[in-house]
Amino acid sequence: PDGSRHWAPLTVAIFNSELPILQFQLIQHSFEDVEVRLVTQKKLTKADEELLTDKLLIALAHPFKLNFVYFDYKLPLPASGKFEDYICKI
Repeated sequence: PDGSRHWAPLTVAIFNSELPILQFQLIQHSFEDVEVRLVTQKKLTKADEELLTDKLLIALAHPFKLNFVYFDYKLPLPASGKFEDYICKI
């Protein structure tokens, strides 16, 4: 929120030991809201989402409001064809 840039050290491998995440993408829509796009091997339980929330908020170093959005097979690519893990739309 203060305008500084922070690169969260996140990879799918960090989640795979505890969570069935195949692909993720974070999109910051405002100073307080982050959309978490996910492709998972199986549906996450409420406990899984809570664990993921804890991991993300630690990595992001700010108490963002996280909104989980699930995709079935693969996250969509932009027109450029280049996938980005983190997108800021502010």
